[in-house]
Amino acid sequence: MYSVIIPMYNSSQTIVSVLDSIKGQTRIDLIDEIIVIDDDSTDDSKDVVNKYKKTNPDLPIRLIHQRNGGPSTARNLGMKEAKGEWIALLDSDDLWIPQKIEIQTRCIDNNPNILFLGGLTKNGGIRFLLRSYNHLINVTAFQLVIKSFPQPSTVVFLKSAQREIGYFDEKMKYAEDINFFQKFLIKYHNYYIMPVKVAEQGISKSYHGEKGLSSNIYQMHLGRLKNTKEIYLAG
Repeated sequence: MYSVIIPMYNSSQTIVSVLDSIKGQTRIDLIDEIIVIDDDSTDDSKDVVNKYKKTNPDLPIRLIHQRNGGPSTARNLGMKEAKGEWIALLDSDDLWIPQKIEIQTRCIDNNPNILFLGGLTKNGGIRFLLRSYNHLINVTAFQLVIKSFPQPSTVVFLKSAQREIGYFDEKMKYAEDINFFQKFLIKYHNYYIMPVKVAEQGISKSYHGEKGLSSNIYQMHLGRLKNTKEIYLAG
């Protein structure tokens, strides 16, 4: 049912824990393949994954190498290679909680109109401004402009719908994840978030924003402006 896509760059210190979080899923039977895209790592990440494959032969891990192009090119390659009905994203320094796939599959089964589904990386429900939601919500364009979410490692989406909306914008380096996600809202009005923690974010970081997109606030701002403009033009 699911193809898991992991973009990997110099992740030798975290990738085993990431793969273990897939191995420990309560519904591991729903995972058809685990596609690890090595984005031309300069450390021994590739060797670590190959060793993990040998010691876990029952896990359907595919390791694919690409020339360095960033996470968007890696995710796009993974989506093109994916054979599962659903795509599940996971970053190479994030962890899934053991019930992640089970929880989201149950939600999809109970709401068959869902094409895109995200979750949380913290407990406490979904918050917009001063309001908190503790139920599944169909996110509106206004809400997405106010709050850019969900975090990629919480996301699953139907591959056939993804093929209709396209891929990550490989020219964007900031807020490109939301830019891709919002295409489900623009085309299908289908952008669901469940108020359940399903992942742990940034296990190699001492604080949020130490590395990655949020460390460059100005460029992040420009990315969000681009996203807002696209939602506005879509009407």
